[in-house]
Amino acid sequence: VDRDSGEVKIRSYNKFFNYGERHVNLGYLHKYATYPIRVFKKYNGFLGLASIINGNIVLATKSTTNGTYKDIFQSIWDKVEDSVKELLKQIMIENNCTAVFEVVSPEYDPHIIKYDKEHLYLLDFIENKLDIDTHNIDLEFSENLMKKVEFSSTILTKKELVTKLENYDELYHFLDEKAKSLEEFEGYVLCDNSGLMFKFKLPYYMLWKGRRTWLERYRSALSKGKKIEIKDIEKDENRHFKKFLLKLGKDKLQGLSIIDVREMYEESL
Repeated sequence: VDRDSGEVKIRSYNKFFNYGERHVNLGYLHKYATYPIRVFKKYNGFLGLASIINGNIVLATKSTTNGTYKDIFQSIWDKVEDSVKELLKQIMIENNCTAVFEVVSPEYDPHIIKYDKEHLYLLDFIENKLDIDTHNIDLEFSENLMKKVEFSSTILTKKELVTKLENYDELYHFLDEKAKSLEEFEGYVLCDNSGLMFKFKLPYYMLWKGRRTWLERYRSALSKGKKIEIKDIEKDENRHFKKFLLKLGKDKLQGLSIIDVREMYEESL
């Protein structure tokens, strides 16, 4: 928000949650969700925002226009084709809105899911105003602009629509199926017809997110010379992975991402 004029200059989503967090459960969705529900693939990066200030494109993360993550976003954005950047700029100027991206940088910001190359995914357009008048996004506003933005780029693509769910039964069966899925990516973002959004993170992602926490905890403890014990009551697979971390030792664990450790662990099985 401009400190002098009070105008909104860059705008992200209203915050939304993962299925099972806060109020997002079957009971709530059965009562309030409207159809069709659009299901999009969720990418494992960080949120990047682009808007126009004084005629220029300004990039930001969720909370700042400076810092390491903004610089990572900037370095990838600079490689996007000029024609694509100009098209997005005109859309943002004409509609006073922010373009929202998922920023994937396997070299500088590895998360849990492995990517072979850096990429930007165009997620939505959000009008630059304080209240977007709906739940998490003005769906009609974003969809209309997404349809207008047609381009070909090697480094920037639109988010992938996976399917549409037409009623509660289809939603129920989708969530039930994905809770047992072996798919090896982060998950899905679901958006109902009124702009209500929530995430559904897959078991594979949640498993390795937990193991990343163990990796960080073990690395910290080992670096301080603390003794770590594996409790017998833990699940066999978890205990096996934790023993693998201890076997690697503090020297090998330093500097490794959870992706590196996962590949080493899977090779050892």
